[in-house]
Amino acid sequence: GLVTGALAWRIGADERVRRGTIALTLVMVPMTLIGSAVLMGAALFLAGFAIAPTLIATLTLTEQTVPGPRLTEGIAVIHTGIVAGVAPGATLAGIVIDTQGASPAYLVAVGAGLLGAVAAQALPRGGARRSRYA
Repeated sequence: GLVTGALAWRIGADERVRRGTIALTLVMVPMTLIGSAVLMGAALFLAGFAIAPTLIATLTLTEQTVPGPRLTEGIAVIHTGIVAGVAPGATLAGIVIDTQGASPAYLVAVGAGLLGAVAAQALPRGGARRSRYA
């Protein structure tokens, strides 16, 4: 998160969201094959580096596109969407863990990532920005 915030990005937040959702999906794929808790911990630590840049890009895009008087509402909608996705995802992953084990449960995260990556493609491209004070 600190590195992401310190960079002067040459690509817009919309493209960073698209790339970030794809990265989040791809970093979960190897988790489905790992059987060791130590290796899983190390792999998840490394995979976590895709989370902050994607969240920051998402909030940046929200700030750039939502009018100022509605910004708090826009950010609240983003956070509500995250929580609304985590709850059923955790439930489904728990069911998979009970029936198949821990590693296959990461297929739930891969599936959610694919859904997010497809949804991110629907974001308006670069020129669709509005001032947050519009």
